Amino acid sequence: IVNGVVLVAALWTSAQSTLLMVWLLSLIVFCMAIYLRRAQRPHKKRPMIISARVMRLSSIYGGLLGSIWGLAPLLFFAQSSTHGQIVMICLTSGMICSGAFVLATLPSAAVSFTLPITLGFIIGVLQTGEAVFIPVAILTIVYLVAIVRAVMTFSLLLVNRVLSQITSEKAAETDALTGLPNRMCFKGRLENVIE
Repeated sequence: IVNGVVLVAALWTSAQSTLLMVWLLSLIVFCMAIYLRRAQRPHKKRPMIISARVMRLSSIYGGLLGSIWGLAPLLFFAQSSTHGQIVMICLTSGMICSGAFVLATLPSAAVSFTLPITLGFIIGVLQTGEAVFIPVAILTIVYLVAIVRAVMTFSLLLVNRVLSQITSEKAAETDALTGLPNRMCFKGRLENVIE
């Protein structure tokens, strides 16, 4: 929301101030809806694993938020002043990188967030028809590819680490000779039953 306010402030003098406010309002409404939906749920201990439903919702929400941000350069870049275009380039790059960083543990959500922003930005930049922005569009594509690759690599490392930890925990609770649960496993199960 703060980045949206910065963008509106940078582009406020343009002739599209009404459309800017509609865009900002849609961003605020979407973010508040997600926040209120989360706040209405009872607070309970966070699960150790996430469900397929949560992963799907994260991807959907990421795609919707990315689409709102992808609309900004699509709607406003070509008509903006040089100052506004520079602010939009910086904000778009920041949103792509920070979104990928925050959503790195859920690669589908990271891609669904960053892809619409990148596409909206590239189309918005190419709408200007100015050759000076072609390298910017190419660099944005290169950044997106590098970021998606980093997200995929990070998530693969995370999966391997979790699987290794599960294997280690299982080995620690199993007798190596017999393959049966050992004293540590028995003690852990007993504590769970007592609670």
